[in-house]
Amino acid sequence: MNIEVLSFERLAYRVFDELGTDTADVLEDTGKALLLRKVCDDLRGELTVLGSGIDKPGFIDEVKSLLSEFSQYDISPEVLGDFLRVEHMGSSYYGRVSDIQKIYEAYQRQMEG
Repeated sequence: MNIEVLSFERLAYRVFDELGTDTADVLEDTGKALLLRKVCDDLRGELTVLGSGIDKPGFIDEVKSLLSEFSQYDISPEVLGDFLRVEHMGSSYYGRVSDIQKIYEAYQRQMEG
């Protein structure tokens, strides 16, 4: 008997391989966090409100979670930019949304690469 014991992940790769389905590389949470850390470090000088919090514990995880929710609910950086046109909000609001939009755009550019 020719029996193989496979994990679900390996089994999925085997099935995709036999069906000829293209399996794109998936970036795990750790990889996303590292990429987001690089993006935030590159943008540190441009971030007016959030720039000082980049090195605080949990900052990257919170931003990663926020960006995941944005993609889950189909909120693009352009849609996020529409929130900058809301009137009667404080300067802190505009600064935060602007910083998050910059991070989101840079993160998406890095993910495409």
